[in-house]
Amino acid sequence: MIEIVLDAGVDAVSAHHARAVVSQVLKVIGRSGASLNVLFSGDERIRNLNNRFREVDAPTDVMAFPSGDEGAFLGDVIISVERARAQAEELGHSLEDELEVLLVHGILHLVGYTDYDDSSRAIMFEKTDKIIEQLVSSRTGKVNGSGG
Repeated sequence: MIEIVLDAGVDAVSAHHARAVVSQVLKVIGRSGASLNVLFSGDERIRNLNNRFREVDAPTDVMAFPSGDEGAFLGDVIISVERARAQAEELGHSLEDELEVLLVHGILHLVGYTDYDDSSRAIMFEKTDKIIEQLVSSRTGKVNGSGG
């Protein structure tokens, strides 16, 4: 089960599209039977969570809370739509594209990828790029030979 929750005031997100993206990502990484929760929120909530769990008193774009067990429930992903919107504008792409990148990033954290040092960050970003390529290819009908 993929649970999508939109905080009050978060109206720029399509829960249906987010669920479809999560489902595709789980399929690509070989975890199509897994479940997880995704919360789309704002800077204030994610700042509070970041401060509480990472002792960083600032908003961030995405946080992941792995369940810690090997079962079908992977955990929770929280995304700040405010951060995503700012990053999308900064990078010159759509909010939808940025949210997809953040969903992939958060899900990869749930399954054990980290970005705490340069080496693991490079691996995680490469994996994110490959998954995004596969998502885009599946939408456009193009065959993508890269494995992920």
